[in-house]
Amino acid sequence: MLLWRIGASALPTKVNLSRRFDHIDSTCILCNNAEESPIHLFFGCPFTRAFWASACWGLRIETSSLVTDEDIIKLILIPPNSPFPSHDQWTISLNMALIIDEIWGTRNLIQFQEGIADIHLSKKNVQTRFLEYSRVFSVSSALPAVQPTPVWTPPPHGWIKLNVDAVLNSSKSALAVVARDHQGEVLYIWGCQHHLCSPSQAEASSILWAVKLALQEHWKSIIDEGNAQVCFDALSSQDHILDWNICTIINNIRSLSSSFVSCKFRWIKRNSNSAVHSAARIALNSCQQYCFNKSNIPPPLKSVCMEDSSLCSFVCV
Repeated sequence: MLLWRIGASALPTKVNLSRRFDHIDSTCILCNNAEESPIHLFFGCPFTRAFWASACWGLRIETSSLVTDEDIIKLILIPPNSPFPSHDQWTISLNMALIIDEIWGTRNLIQFQEGIADIHLSKKNVQTRFLEYSRVFSVSSALPAVQPTPVWTPPPHGWIKLNVDAVLNSSKSALAVVARDHQGEVLYIWGCQHHLCSPSQAEASSILWAVKLALQEHWKSIIDEGNAQVCFDALSSQDHILDWNICTIINNIRSLSSSFVSCKFRWIKRNSNSAVHSAARIALNSCQQYCFNKSNIPPPLKSVCMEDSSLCSFVCV
């Protein structure tokens, strides 16, 4: 009903009220810097822009693409540049609709009850409602007769394990890194598009990116893990004969690895690397680099992380 009222320009924002009544102060009550039109209230206000970035997996919406109130509804029903597969896109529309509803509720709380805008509380409200709705509307699947055993193993205490992977299509490649601690807690998930290159070059680039990210985070002891055997064999032995097309990348990785107190490289099978592979697939379909932390991991990635390891099921909730 709220979305219908927005699309029909029937929502009593201050701008809509000023068109019908005299002497209406049309200033946005959240920021006091602009007129409270639906587009400003839900997308242009500094409070709501920060709220979108916090509650919708870092989404930032350019208000220049919104001209009419109807455009707001189109944006929610068909999210732009969605990085998720088509069968999961409904979760984005659901989350966006709940954010719209929370913004309107916050606005009314301030307008009529002298409340305050609290991004953290609003984000919690949206997350709670999202989980409730998604459990109801998601398609349930029968559990297999035999549950798969965990395939991801945690690093020692004090170490960070970075799983890496790369995927390609006919025009580009994409890299991903998943960082987890000794308790299996997901610290960060990074993903980005990369230029088109050979599979081994893409895999080597994902390892190099993981090392650079670890340096940025000031981690001292790391384990880089992935399923690109040619790359990890090259990194595990100084005497290994390097493939010419990854020679420079491997040497750069070796040079940076000396900056850590401890740095290990470990090859694993593909079925032990499923979480980061899913992250790479999402990066391949995304128009921009992303970084999710443990508090804003999208449901599709959170689910595969939980399936990846029994430890994650206790912390990625």
